[in-house]
Amino acid sequence: MGAEGPEISRRRLLKTMLGSAAAVTGVGKLSEAFPSKEKQAAIRDQEIDALRQSDLEHAGTLREITFLDAEKNPRPYAMGEVAGMKFGWALKQYFGLDQARAVEEIDFKYQLALLWQKKLDLMLRGEEIEEFEEHTPGLIPAIEQIYSSYDAAKAAPMRLEDYRGSANGAIEQVERLIDRKRLHARFGGPRQADLFDMCSQAIDGDLLIGCAMTEVSPTEHPKYNLAIFEFLLSSAGRDFIERIPSLADRQFSFGPYQLTPSSVFNDGTTQRGASIIDTMLTRSVLPPNVDSVQGDDHHRAAYMLALYNVSLLVKDAGEKGVATLLRNPHAIADSISDYIPAAHHGSRDARLAYQKFADSLRPHQRIRSFAQLCHADMRDYMERTRDNRAALRLGTFTKR
Repeated sequence: MGAEGPEISRRRLLKTMLGSAAAVTGVGKLSEAFPSKEKQAAIRDQEIDALRQSDLEHAGTLREITFLDAEKNPRPYAMGEVAGMKFGWALKQYFGLDQARAVEEIDFKYQLALLWQKKLDLMLRGEEIEEFEEHTPGLIPAIEQIYSSYDAAKAAPMRLEDYRGSANGAIEQVERLIDRKRLHARFGGPRQADLFDMCSQAIDGDLLIGCAMTEVSPTEHPKYNLAIFEFLLSSAGRDFIERIPSLADRQFSFGPYQLTPSSVFNDGTTQRGASIIDTMLTRSVLPPNVDSVQGDDHHRAAYMLALYNVSLLVKDAGEKGVATLLRNPHAIADSISDYIPAAHHGSRDARLAYQKFADSLRPHQRIRSFAQLCHADMRDYMERTRDNRAALRLGTFTKR
């Protein structure tokens, strides 16, 4: 696809087709079916019920798909520590620049439109729009809602230090609400529950934001990533970061953690990813589907997705494997903070690598690091997250 997005004929076709399709599908309907009132009462709190009602009330309001025809209206930004940086392909998509001067004219909403145009082209895979809409009802109106709800002029500046606080606050909220007895019942024995609790203690807000920095600012220089992430928070606002689509896959993935429909999904009968852990809380805190995720939902979902990936690791290990790991607590402490980003990047491959790592801890085996056992792409993602997390902890935050 060219730099300006889908062909004009596609734009016209989408406007014609989706003007009526939005009235049928509404926004946030990727789950297609809502749970019964009885099940809602069991797993959804009043806030989530209100969100669903809002989805229904807004059905049919998206008569035009505006992200395909966005107009550019830039405004000046002092680039601060980003000034002088040369941007690779990924970062150029955010700024529309090859290199930043001291002051630049940027329209972040226009850049967001271009990002979603590219994302849509990826998801189409050359398929005709009519066919695509048939098997993904509501997806394009959901993109429009994500895009159109962003207002760069009203974006509240946020310091990175405060964003760290919001991540840690989200983790603390989930921890207060977890029903440990119910969660432990997922495992085959008490030692598995002990290992799960030990591993989950390694997950903090800095680890989550380290992953977000790897997703949003994929350079090999952690100091640059730190400066870019802080600039986006303080200038485009967290709302911009929470709407960035991934251009590295063909799924409906977006936000600081590039969450997908497999990360957050609960239709009252089936749950996936973070939503499985959400059902273990005394009060649900996640919306029913990923397109309704907003604000601190991103942190909560990322944390519960990490917990879910740990639970899969523990269950795969079984009591025998767990016993080996519990005899090596230092190995767990050193490796689990690498496993979390590795599993975020690719859960199955990360678990296979960790199983090999656990096997190497047995008597008379040559101990190997978890990183050594990951394939190159996963190891690169994991190591960049490790470096970003270190930069986040060592960095000094700009006073604004």
